Amino acid sequence: MITAIWPVFGGIAGLIIGSFLAVAVQRLPKGEQIISGRSRCDQCRSELALRDLIPVISYVINRGRCRQCGAGIDPVHLALELAACAISALTFSVLPPMQAAMGALLGWILLTLAALDARHLWLPDPLVLALAVTGMIAVLVLPTPNVADRAIGAVAGFASLFAIAKGYRLLRGHDGMGGGDPKLLGAIGCWIGWSLL
Repeated sequence: MITAIWPVFGGIAGLIIGSFLAVAVQRLPKGEQIISGRSRCDQCRSELALRDLIPVISYVINRGRCRQCGAGIDPVHLALELAACAISALTFSVLPPMQAAMGALLGWILLTLAALDARHLWLPDPLVLALAVTGMIAVLVLPTPNVADRAIGAVAGFASLFAIAKGYRLLRGHDGMGGGDPKLLGAIGCWIGWSLL
């Protein structure tokens, strides 16, 4: 049974995860570590205090600026915190807790990939692989589609876009699609199976 506490829990978890995802979106393209090291201002490099790290609230209180140097904080922080909050609050509103957790995980990974693709036209292989692996593991909590349907979805998703990309290259003489797109569709196939794909 879904109670009112679960969407609240999901929303709070989403805010925290969204804060981490924003750091990942900023650091991954630069080749920086996302887990080790203190959070810091992107401009003056000052380490942020705990009061600067409260999702959404710190951004609003500081008016979107660093307390040390006054430089604007990238709005991706606020956007991803709110989006991750909405994703998990919604999933915990409509699904039982274990299924909601898997749905939120799917949403958070896709959100990160979407932000990286929008900003850098980049779908990092390790993140796409994490999406595929968690999709196959999700069968333990979300029994449908079954493992075979998920595996076929992975192959069909990858093969369909790979064929389109190669066909475009043969016809036009240049690439029309990045190499990450077929991998991403294959990874999504691991979650939803071939029929929904």
